[in-house]
Amino acid sequence: MPWDSALNYCEGLSLAGHSDWRLPNIKELDSITDDSRYGPAIDIAFFPNENPSCVYWSSTSYVHSLPGYAWYVAFYDGSTGEDGKNNTFANHYVRCVRGGNVTPNLEVTPSSHNFGEIAVDMCSAIPQVFTISNTGNAYLLVSSIELSDNANFVLGGTGNVLTDCLIDNPLGTFIEPGGSCTFAVNFCPTSPGTHDAYLTISSNDPDGSRNVQLMGVGVGLFKLSFPLKDNNPYTVNTASVLDHSGPFYNEVSHTNNVIKAYTGEEARCEYGAAEYLGSRRYRYYMEGTRELARICSNSNRSGTWGYMKEDHSGITIPGQGNYLWYDGHPGYDYPVVTDIVAPEDGILCISTSVTSKPKKVNSPWRDVNKCPYGNDPINGRNGKATSWDGWHTFYIVHNIDNYTTWYLHSAYLDNAVQNSILNDGYASVTKDQTIARVGNYGTGGPHLHFEVRKGDRNIVDPYGWGSDPVLWNSP
Repeated sequence: MPWDSALNYCEGLSLAGHSDWRLPNIKELDSITDDSRYGPAIDIAFFPNENPSCVYWSSTSYVHSLPGYAWYVAFYDGSTGEDGKNNTFANHYVRCVRGGNVTPNLEVTPSSHNFGEIAVDMCSAIPQVFTISNTGNAYLLVSSIELSDNANFVLGGTGNVLTDCLIDNPLGTFIEPGGSCTFAVNFCPTSPGTHDAYLTISSNDPDGSRNVQLMGVGVGLFKLSFPLKDNNPYTVNTASVLDHSGPFYNEVSHTNNVIKAYTGEEARCEYGAAEYLGSRRYRYYMEGTRELARICSNSNRSGTWGYMKEDHSGITIPGQGNYLWYDGHPGYDYPVVTDIVAPEDGILCISTSVTSKPKKVNSPWRDVNKCPYGNDPINGRNGKATSWDGWHTFYIVHNIDNYTTWYLHSAYLDNAVQNSILNDGYASVTKDQTIARVGNYGTGGPHLHFEVRKGDRNIVDPYGWGSDPVLWNSP
């Protein structure tokens, strides 16, 4: 029989009123050979049923160059050797023994593990590896490793982690004295909140099973619905993109004759420029002309500028065409007249420096405990309110990872939202709730200027950029 079957046979043997039988180690088995005898090399007066043509398994693994082998004794001539543990063709016998105060002892390290915060529907980058050691002097049979929570924790882990405990083997895992094996567990939360679980490791250790405590916190991913009712972020007409060609400076433009969109497309002034003159009027400057060269060298120009794409390609972002708009733009402009809806739950606040309820009727203010940010530091000038502030610039503080969303040029707020701000200095809003209407306060044509930030100053592209994830929910 194979080696693991020999171990199981002796461990499960009930004979002569005893059930503590085991497979002897190589020293014990070799000690009953008789070098003065041959064929068999054993005293048949004590072992009358000896089969001289067969070899007998020991419980000792061959730990040198053949880790998958175990020692045996050939009682025909008293020699010792090794054979593959899984050799199903070997005609090897067993001689079970008992007594000798020999017991296994199971130890597991670490005895607990906290995975920390992991995003919902994701897994920890590196599984936690646990080691089971046998510090006793008999073979340890690990019969099962079980998890109390299989929804949020994964036994066996994921990724390129090498383990050798046979957690799926119905025969269990045998660990010789002084040996060990490893297994992995991963935390893959399916819902937000704290998750606790226990690993239960069962074995033939007379002291019983061992429990390992596992902990982890599932963190909800910040995802956004599109803030314009009945529209989609990838098909909506886009008048201006978020320009990634340079850093975003507080209260200072970063115009640099280059516009780079989240798609990786790049436009440059030198290939052609267009100036928005207002009232849907444009002036175009052609590639290679002296006038274009003068425009591109003028760092003090005013107006809104778009540049020709580097490869002169056609439309990939709806509304942009062969041009990208506009240089230094810190957000997205959507020229769609419709309702503005909350893209996620949060606290809606007016962008204002007024932090106490004013005496003037219908004047906005903000509760600093709910609304920590005042005048818009990105689109404002020197910390002062822009011409479209008042009721027409507002932001929503979301409850995940310091995210805020910002809205400029709105026509008016929803009545319920506005009344809540008048009374309390803020309004609690829920995902997809109508909060305002697209307008044209402080600008030419009506559109929503939309931004996502961390806090009030760090711009984030909801379409994804670099290592930052896409924040839009699937369309």
